Formats: sequence, structure tokens, C-alpha cells
Amino acid sequence: MAMGYRETVTGVSVPEELGGCPWNPVMAEIAMRYLIVILLVLVTTSGWASASSESVGAGGKHIQDRVAQLIEKLGDDEYRVREQAQEELARIGFAAYDQLLAATKHEDLEIASRARYLVRLIRYEWTRADDPEPVRELLEDYEFQDFGQKAVRIEKLAYLPDGMGVPALCRVVRFEQSELLAKYAATRLINREPPGEVARAEWLKSLREHLGQGNTTAARWLLTYVRLREKPEAALAEWRELVAAEHEVMERTPNLSSPSIVAALVYRQAAAEAALGRRDEAERTAEKARTLYPADRELQQQAHLETAMALQRQGWFAWAAAEYELVSESGWSKYAFSARSRYAEMLHDQGQHLKGAEVLKKLLQPEDARLRRIIDSARESLRPLHARMNYFHACHWKDQGNTEEYRQYLDKALEADPNELDTLIACYQLPDQTPEYRNKMVAAVRRATEALQKEVEAAESPMDQASAYNQYAWLVGNTEGDTDLALKYAHRAVELVPDSGAYLDTLAHVYYGRGDYAKAVEYQEQAAQADPHSGLIRSKLELFRKTLEAQQQEQEKKEP
Repeated sequence: MAMGYRETVTGVSVPEELGGCPWNPVMAEIAMRYLIVILLVLVTTSGWASASSESVGAGGKHIQDRVAQLIEKLGDDEYRVREQAQEELARIGFAAYDQLLAATKHEDLEIASRARYLVRLIRYEWTRADDPEPVRELLEDYEFQDFGQKAVRIEKLAYLPDGMGVPALCRVVRFEQSELLAKYAATRLINREPPGEVARAEWLKSLREHLGQGNTTAARWLLTYVRLREKPEAALAEWRELVAAEHEVMERTPNLSSPSIVAALVYRQAAAEAALGRRDEAERTAEKARTLYPADRELQQQAHLETAMALQRQGWFAWAAAEYELVSESGWSKYAFSARSRYAEMLHDQGQHLKGAEVLKKLLQPEDARLRRIIDSARESLRPLHARMNYFHACHWKDQGNTEEYRQYLDKALEADPNELDTLIACYQLPDQTPEYRNKMVAAVRRATEALQKEVEAAESPMDQASAYNQYAWLVGNTEGDTDLALKYAHRAVELVPDSGAYLDTLAHVYYGRGDYAKAVEYQEQAAQADPHSGLIRSKLELFRKTLEAQQQEQEKKEP
């Protein structure tokens, strides 16, 4: 699938003329600074990774009993016994954390003091021996980062592919000293819940395994959320109590929560109510989430935009649309710009091509004279969006059966951006082409392919590489060129981002273009599992299945 509006792991790119910059996900509603003081004592830390565990697991009861014994020894009359118990608890590490945290309130002041020291010491060791390299890089020196940098790293962990960052985020939820950051990490996990049933089941299992006993507020949220997703009827009342309690925290002590965090929880309540068939109740709850805070400042717009993206990912399109519209109408900013473009792409994916085009038209042709001057000054950098707007118009007229209007808008899209991939593919596949038009399209595809090959060679980060591989494979797989290389690139993109429905969709299209309809169906089914709410992916799956069925029937007729 071609990504009509590209994104990176850090968020949305906006033209510089419009005040563009990478999306900083820091929820800086609170001017929060604190000093982390840890006295690092090197006590045989080489054994931590193997001895520690984020879940009790096999032999967990034995470890719990041993930890309880050692905690009591922290208050022993003999200094040597206290020191030995402290060293052994340090070696046990993460597996002792929950019991040590409880022991910080022990009536024996010596036990409480040593437990607090050990809790701080364990928090320092954020990485594990079995962490993937991208996780280790993001957690390097995590403890010594300021509030904003920690939030950035949390966001990047959430965006790592294939749930790679889930165990580390659970660690943040359990061990982060800032309650606000721990809650932020919990909502990042919730917002990145995979939409497919199989992936979701694995995700929920991973949360259970890595959250331990859930002694922190944020950990209790997630453990309750696991139950809410598995048995909404049984857990809904408990979830409502947690939401109400957090709403009270936000109003009473705003440095420990934020409206955007509460909104994330309230939307999950609405989703559970909808899953139980309580639609009117769910709509009222969603309205509460949407109106918890305004969107008249950029940080608020940013939070509403992220909420819209999370809702779209889960298939709650009406709620996502309301959030996108809220940001779009809230005033001119890079977040309003991004909201309109993402909203338009969502509408296109759901078959509402004309409405998507109108959303982009409001962005590119604003009524306000000042905004029009800004847009005009950025016209060159906005050519891709002009092309998308015309392409959406073309899709609308194609659905209406109006071939003339369809072709006219395709021409307008190519005029705006000759390298708009979906438009190039549509023009290449037009029926009844004249030889001159055919030659023109073949040449245009060749030029675009050469440009994409340069992007592949220039890409450095894994995410940029995956995007470049996907774009090349998408164009060649749907037109002509080196289909062997396109297949290779499509597989590489999927290897880099295995949970991407868009990349799996591209791989399926390459196989389809090669005439391997069985493989096309196989990978398109995987794409539909990874992104079950995509209308474009579903429609192509139906086409691929019908084509495969026709091929099989034809083969059966030829058999004796």
C-alpha cells in the first residue's frame, strides 16, 4: 500500500513554511522537574539480568518466599546479616521490586530505609540482557534524562514494530519514579494496542507477563484493562471506578495526571460499552472524553490529534473523525494541518473519497486571506497534497462510473505531482490507451522507479529503509519493472516492520502482479489481520480471492 501521507516513528512531517517540525510527543502540560539522586554501589551486578524477572513465572513462589525472608533480615540486629540480605536482594533485582516497594512503608525504620535504597538501585538498571538492540538504545541512560526526554523515549518505545517495546514500557509503568510518566507510558501502551485479534491476544498476554503484581496506579490500570478487553461485562464496573478516581486526581492534584491521560481512559470505557451493545451510553461517554479539555493551544491540539490516530487504529472511525475535526477547526497550527491530511486519508480508505477531497480542499484553499497567503507561499512543498486531493476526486468519479471525470482528475493529480504513486498506477492501468499515452505512462513510471531506487540507497534508519522498500515495491508491483527486485524489497519492508498492514498489502500486490494469486491471498489475509479496519485492504482481499477462485476453476476444467 502506498502511504499517501508519510509518517515517521516520531510523528508527522509538516512543510517548513507551515511551521513544520517533528512531532514532539511530550505531554508538557505540567512544568515538572525533579532531582533523581541514586548512590550507585557496584554489588555484583553481573548477575542481575539472569536473576531478575519482570514476572513471577516458574518458581515464582519460591522467589517470593526468599525475598520476604531477606526483607525481614534487612532489620536484623547484626550489621553483617543486614548487608548480606541487601546484597542478595540487589542481585535478585526486578523480581524483588514489588515486595521491596511494599517494604518501603514497613514499621521497622531500618527495613523501610534499606528497602527505599534498593528500590532506587533497581530502578537504575533499566535494560535486560534479552532486550532487542533498539530497546537497549532507547533505555540507555534513561534514568538520568529529564522529564521531556524520558517522554520522548517512552513514545519511541511505543512505536517500535511488532510490540518490541512492550516489555520495556511495562518496566517504565512499574518502576518509573514519576507517577505522571508511568501513567503516560500506560496510555502509550493502550493507544498502541494492535487491532488484529491474534496480535491483540499476544499483546494482552505480554502485558500480563511483564506487569508483575501491579502495585502502582498505572500498572493496576493495565491489568484491569487486560480483563476489560477479555471480559468487558465483568471488568467494566472496575474500569469505571479507576476512570472516576483518575478524574478526581486530575482535578485535585493536576501534577499527577492530565486531561489527555484521563481522556484515553474514558475512551476505553466508551469502547467497552459499545462492545456490550450499549451504543447510546458509549456515545455519551465518548462525548465526555472529547470535551474534557479544549483544543485552543498547540499542546492540546497535539493530544487530540494523537487520540484521533489511536481511535482510527482501533476502527472507531466516528470518534476519530470528531477528534480530527476538533483539531482541524481549532485554529491554524502544524497539528491542525496534520489532522486534516490524516482525516482525509482515513475517509479515502473507508471509501468516502469525495469527503476526503473536500477535507483537503479546506486545507489547501482556506477562506481566510492570511492563511491563503501562507498556503500560496508553500505551494511547491504542498504539491503532493494537491495531487492527493485530485486523486480522491478521481476515485469518487470512478465509483460513479464517470470515466471522463475520472481521467480528468487523474491528469490534474499528475500535473500537481508527477510522482504521486497511486495516480501513476491508476493512469498506467487505464483501459483503451492510445500508443502515445501508453508510452508517456511507461516513461513516467520508469522515472519514478529510478527516483525511488535512489531513496532506497539513501535511506539510513530501519524505518526509512522500510518506507523506501515499500514505495518501490508498490509502484513496480502494480505497474512494470524489475518485479524480482520489487518482491525482494517488499519482503524486506515486512521483515523490518512485521506488524504493518500496509507493507503486507504491498507484498500481496507484488505477488498478484506476478500472477501468484495463492501467495497474494495469503499475504493479503495477513494484511487484513494486521489492519482489520482498512477498507482498501478488505476490498483487495475480496478481489484476490475471486481471482484465485477463477484460476482454480479454470485449472479444474483443463484437468482430465
